Amino acid sequence: MLGGREKVIVKKIHIRLSSVFIFMITLLLFVSGCQNHPISSMHEKMIDKPPLKKSFPKEIIDDFIKPISLTEKQFQSVIGFTNDRKVIYIQNNDDTSSDLISYQIQEGEKKLLFEGNDPIVNAEISPNGEYILIHTSPTFDKADLLIMNLKTKEILFEETIPSYELMYEWSPYNHNELIITSFYEDFSYQVYLLDISRKELKALSLSQPFIKWKSEGDWIAINWEMDNPETEASLIQFFSDGSSTTIHSDRQYYYIDSWNGWIMALSINKQDVTKTDVIFYNQEFEQVYKYTIPHLNAYSSIAVFHYDLVEAKDTFYYIRPKESGEVDTYTGSFQLVVVDLKNGEEKIVKEDIPNAPISCNNDGDMCLFGYRFEQILKLNTGDIDPLVTVHE
Repeated sequence: MLGGREKVIVKKIHIRLSSVFIFMITLLLFVSGCQNHPISSMHEKMIDKPPLKKSFPKEIIDDFIKPISLTEKQFQSVIGFTNDRKVIYIQNNDDTSSDLISYQIQEGEKKLLFEGNDPIVNAEISPNGEYILIHTSPTFDKADLLIMNLKTKEILFEETIPSYELMYEWSPYNHNELIITSFYEDFSYQVYLLDISRKELKALSLSQPFIKWKSEGDWIAINWEMDNPETEASLIQFFSDGSSTTIHSDRQYYYIDSWNGWIMALSINKQDVTKTDVIFYNQEFEQVYKYTIPHLNAYSSIAVFHYDLVEAKDTFYYIRPKESGEVDTYTGSFQLVVVDLKNGEEKIVKEDIPNAPISCNNDGDMCLFGYRFEQILKLNTGDIDPLVTVHE
């Protein structure tokens, strides 16, 4: 029922190094078909479609979505918005390679952005929409990393590293930098700092693999003890000079994420263990807002709600269950909720929404929706329309 950023431990169990790795990879990686690279039919010809007639009223044009038509074998996933009305998606070819396609969701205009020679495992657009990281996999134990300028299509960086799984985090402060964690088959790992402007991939010595940005020059992580069973742990801050320090040693968390100026941390509510405390901190790690919501238990874990933060508007969207329960037996409904981080006000955007990942555009009026981002969620109406129509 739940996937992507979803599995966090809720009750005390014994965790070995491998189970911590599996749990955090499942939690932090959004994988939509990344392990399967189906074969597609002949490469679809890119044809520019004429724009909508100018005689249409603006409100109709703004609301119009022209779906992408693909076979199931062709369609891997939509990656994200490059601007408010353009998306990028991965299309699989009949020779097991993959391409990146840009698509204007109202006019139906397609453009080939990147023609791959190998399967594309995943791709991620930089926060400013200028670059895209492309992760291809020639073999199961190697990863090719490419950084492409989306405007010029110039490949700015390319490197092959040993890897069984990859995680990557664009810096929200300097869009030329990324943290990349490469996991090996034996659950060991290596953390890198990629500087695009210097074309440098630098290995870092960090005691935790699941890294988030705290500011331009330092990072944070949950300080898991890999050899001991834990459901929550304190936070550790890493500095660029190699030093580290504990943050809020009296507080423990099971999940964190960060954006420009905001850090979100989740912890089990101490008065009611069927609920989660959602805490927003500023960059200095001062608490700004705190909310308590129901959570869902899975086998030895809890489910992290689906969410996205629109940085341009300081608005946080998330999908919450209306009551606590077990994932496998939960029959309750979900709500789409928006939090205005400027004043802390919450508002329900849509009742009875399916529980699925979301990724919103900078304008804050549309979100990609679904486990492959195959739908468009319109925030002004709550309507969910198909972005991709799949056929045999």
